[in-house]
Amino acid sequence: KVAGLAFARALLANLTLRSFSVRGEVSEEAFVAMASALESNATLTSCEIELLDDLTDAAGLALARAMRANATLRSLRMGAYFASEVALVAMANALESNYTLTSLSLPLGEIEFTEAAVL
Repeated sequence: KVAGLAFARALLANLTLRSFSVRGEVSEEAFVAMASALESNATLTSCEIELLDDLTDAAGLALARAMRANATLRSLRMGAYFASEVALVAMANALESNYTLTSLSLPLGEIEFTEAAVL
């Protein structure tokens, strides 16, 4: 948890890092902090996150906010499943206003999308 929060602070402060990759266990709090840092980071062009645990809706919604706000990220690869369709639908909606992301990889797992969630 502490290391994840430290990396979130580093993502906010670092002005030269172009690529960021994290693998393993990351707490929800640390993931949300990292996603929030992505909202304003103006140098990262590539981000890869491989987690052992499923992501909560709060974590996925934080990532969706980052996708909507970030104007430099070109590639985002997630290697973690989302607990429900809520976060995935929010990310799909964020893509509508993101004009810089050119590569996106998200595992869908066994989530079944309802018509109401997609609309």
